[in-house]
Amino acid sequence: MSTTLVPVTINTETQTKLVESLQSAQNALLEQVKQAGIELGIKSAPNLSYKELRRIARTSKLSLTLDENALSSLLAFLEFHGLKLNENELDLVLLGTTSKVAFVNGWIEGVLYAAWNGLTGR
Repeated sequence: MSTTLVPVTINTETQTKLVESLQSAQNALLEQVKQAGIELGIKSAPNLSYKELRRIARTSKLSLTLDENALSSLLAFLEFHGLKLNENELDLVLLGTTSKVAFVNGWIEGVLYAAWNGLTGR
């Protein structure tokens, strides 16, 4: 029995809608990952020393390009401080390199937000 493959063509409009839909879904997911990082950053901030907060602030000001290795450094840092990702956060982070970077950027943002609000409130 022989099978014949017939090429399927997708019109440009359908292709464009598909790409837009996938980009929208990816952006929504990355925003969710970043928000999880922000929340963990806010929870982490009270456990950090002044020296660590200054280092994090300098890192964010330099706008360093983070890669997926930044996540392993962050996880080791959190473990050192007795903090861990919950199962949901871990699932979000393990989606890929882009989500790892979004999570770390969110964590930095959360730490700085918590530290800044703590300072301005005093």
